[in-house]
Amino acid sequence: MANRKQYASNAVRQAAYRERKRAELAESGLPVTSESGPVLAAGRAPHLSLEQYVQEALRGAERHYMETSPHATLSTKTLGETLDRAEVYARWRYQALLQGEVNGL
Repeated sequence: MANRKQYASNAVRQAAYRERKRAELAESGLPVTSESGPVLAAGRAPHLSLEQYVQEALRGAERHYMETSPHATLSTKTLGETLDRAEVYARWRYQALLQGEVNGL
């Protein structure tokens, strides 16, 4: 007998896992947030502000785009699309750090 999929997608499975972990943390009595904001998993604050991190990511994405030969890849992304994607990812990663889902920037 084959195993049935329990979740519709990996994203749904991951969201359910995170919710279970948050519930376990809440039941343990450990602080999830403090007066100064979210408690990081590693117990340390990020070394950059969100805006500083986003600007650093944008500079890196632009530098990478300019240094990559247009013939080296079949990608048709424009610089604007690359920068938009880099900004979205940087903001997601920073938030994930604050929530303890990633270990560092």
